[in-house]
Amino acid sequence: MTTVALSPPREHAVRLGLWVLGAAWLAIAALQILDPAAFVDVVGPYGAVNEHYVRDLASWYAAGGILLVLAASRPAWRVPVLLFTLIQGVLHLVNHVFDIGDADPGWMGPLNAVLLAATLGVTAWLLSAAQSGARR
Repeated sequence: MTTVALSPPREHAVRLGLWVLGAAWLAIAALQILDPAAFVDVVGPYGAVNEHYVRDLASWYAAGGILLVLAASRPAWRVPVLLFTLIQGVLHLVNHVFDIGDADPGWMGPLNAVLLAATLGVTAWLLSAAQSGARR
């Protein structure tokens, strides 16, 4: 597979999108590592805090965030990294839909699902744009 350059505006958008998505994943990981209880209270209020499991989850977010940031300057990495990110996001959203009524406060369940769906939309667009730069 050879990489074909994207148009300058699209290349800029893909790079920026990868940086923003990667930074968001790294910010989530940082909060999970530094204050697991705050993460559960503010972002994921779905039950009791288990600091070990929250930090385990942080390792996935940190690794994904690093890959997203690295893919910003490595066009050959973009499609596989974004495909992984999209698959993870779909599975994450499905989990949230199943538990949508379990958040406390209750409005957080639907809000989290909507935010995850919006992030999936951005990720899908980035993947589509990255694929348009790859030719057989």
